[in-house]
Amino acid sequence: MVIIYPLAAVPIRTGYFKSDYGLGSVTIHSPFLIHHVTADRRQGILCSEYANEPKGIAMWDNMELVRTYVNEAEAQADLARLVAAGMEAVVATDNCGGMRPHFDLQMGVRLLVVTGSADDARELLGATPVAGDGPWSCAACGSPGDPGYDACWKCGHPRN
Repeated sequence: MVIIYPLAAVPIRTGYFKSDYGLGSVTIHSPFLIHHVTADRRQGILCSEYANEPKGIAMWDNMELVRTYVNEAEAQADLARLVAAGMEAVVATDNCGGMRPHFDLQMGVRLLVVTGSADDARELLGATPVAGDGPWSCAACGSPGDPGYDACWKCGHPRN
């Protein structure tokens, strides 16, 4: 099976592959498929057959919702925590590739894990401390501190 992509832009993680020298070769790693790509300036990019053993998640059919977020940055932070713990997870958003970020506010950014791992993922994310939780007061001067800060605004003493 051969798939032809336009040469201008093929996403590879956060960057793009573009052949400036005529011929090139790269392996695309995405959360969905891993396949080898060869580039020819005259024909565009030709993808060879998909790898025999995909290393990423193939589709969302076997996925469970863990949490819904307002923005992608928070979802990516929790995704990193799950991946560091050895879980297979993916962030799903319907914002048209970032062109319509306001869709995230309506539909939410979803964090999905493989079916059967959702309870473990929720437990892991629930146990993860979030910096700046709740109101606090400075131990040195007694002034109230904002929940989002880790140091006193008045004297600079670190939050305990």
